[in-house]
Amino acid sequence: MLTFYDLVNHAFSYLGKDVKSAPDAKRAVLSAYREVANMREWSYYTRTFRTNTNARQTTGTITYDHTGGAFERLVTLAGGTWPAWAALGYLVINDIKYDIAAYIDATRIQLAEQSNPGADVAALTTYSIERDTYTLPLDFRSVKMLSFADGQTFPSFCEPGSWTEMTAHRRGTGRPMWYTVVADHNFLGRMALKFWTPPDAVYPIDMLYMARGRNLQIEKYETGKATVTAASAAVTGIGTTWNSRMVGSTIRFGESTAQTPTGYDGMFPYIDERIVIAVPTATSLTLDEVSSQAFTEVKYIISDPADIEQGAMETLLLREIERQCRNIFRMKATPEEGPSHRQAVIMAFEADSRYSGPGRAGGGWGVSRRLSDMPTEMGM
Repeated sequence: MLTFYDLVNHAFSYLGKDVKSAPDAKRAVLSAYREVANMREWSYYTRTFRTNTNARQTTGTITYDHTGGAFERLVTLAGGTWPAWAALGYLVINDIKYDIAAYIDATRIQLAEQSNPGADVAALTTYSIERDTYTLPLDFRSVKMLSFADGQTFPSFCEPGSWTEMTAHRRGTGRPMWYTVVADHNFLGRMALKFWTPPDAVYPIDMLYMARGRNLQIEKYETGKATVTAASAAVTGIGTTWNSRMVGSTIRFGESTAQTPTGYDGMFPYIDERIVIAVPTATSLTLDEVSSQAFTEVKYIISDPADIEQGAMETLLLREIERQCRNIFRMKATPEEGPSHRQAVIMAFEADSRYSGPGRAGGGWGVSRRLSDMPTEMGM
């Protein structure tokens, strides 16, 4: 696997004596990693996701105490319990929506300071609690398709402004007909789906989406030594401070007790490579597969894997790292570097065209081919 450590080393090799600091090399790698991901809707980043909507609740009645009680802006439910997702939804009283600031316990919630009735509401008031916003995966970039799992209808996309106009005129709840994508105000840096009309029942909804690559955080961790018994997935550390951030990272074992293992092109090539799937303690971790052999108190290195499809994207990523290095260090490209980068883009796009057969076959309806999908003459 290609790792963060490998990519930073490539930046160092390219810069040679011009490298001024490790942070600048890392910055070039991270910039290139983002740029490559955004160049195209790569087939590798096409992923699926399912979310289940929550049904509106109207069970019981409420009392609203605006101020002076155990909590400000307190809503108490009688004859029912608040759903676990209450803090992610909103309360409706007399057909007016109020944002929920906090879930306190099974019968108490707190309304937002800027969204509440402004005065006490008497006991035995009817209500509904609804949810129209659903958090998207952390790696979400854009929606390709959204559909109900039962296949009956396909919600249509609308721009956030249009969605806001529709919700200004409440029409109850039902099977959602429209959706939009906005910032999720419950989770900083996340995106969310918003539905209209708000769901009246549990609807499994499937999404095909474009993802971003896994974040690169750990360039290298090599403190201490590692021991692995033969045919085991358990690793014991000596002098290590492993932590949960390393889950999903790559660990490489060397054959030396003194030299940290390098990539295959380095002076001390690693012997085995695995993915960390659990870190029970600071001196123990679990691998995704058993080790190919035993290692006793050897040097190792942990680094985040580059979340790319190497067959199509690796060469382009390396050329983009070089371009970012030139940008950061104000280096002038040689006559060969510009064409080399453009060639890498073309070859990567061609390699990512995963179907090369005919557009139609057997007399049935086929899919029209686009000129952008056709191979070029470059590199012939």
